[in-house]
Amino acid sequence: MNKLTSVLTALVVAIALVGCSDEKDTEISTTKTTNTTNTIQDSVISDKKDDSTSLFKKNFVSSCILGSGITDDALIPQIAEVCECTYDGIIKDYGITEFIRVDMEMRKNGSTSMPKEWNIDKIVEQCMTKVEG
Repeated sequence: MNKLTSVLTALVVAIALVGCSDEKDTEISTTKTTNTTNTIQDSVISDKKDDSTSLFKKNFVSSCILGSGITDDALIPQIAEVCECTYDGIIKDYGITEFIRVDMEMRKNGSTSMPKEWNIDKIVEQCMTKVEG
């Protein structure tokens, strides 16, 4: 499992390269006119957020796996598990809104530096321990 340690570095880079947000989906109109329209719009907005959230996770995990550089098929499921756990940890600690904001800001600025307060190393280490345990 020593190869899994390379995922730590890959994750730090992968989050900068995720490119997982779709700006048009993050701009959801909240203008409503009637109760019926409100219900329909709320349902559509909720579905869009759920779809976007699963798309963010899918793209994050894919980028993370590719970024790890590991091609050993036997390790890919473990790497995917670490990547999924890392994404879940980021969302749990900082929320999807902050994840999207940071993703958009990083892509806009061409930055590869994540916010220091995110302590991504700790999240990844916890996930690796969980997968290895």
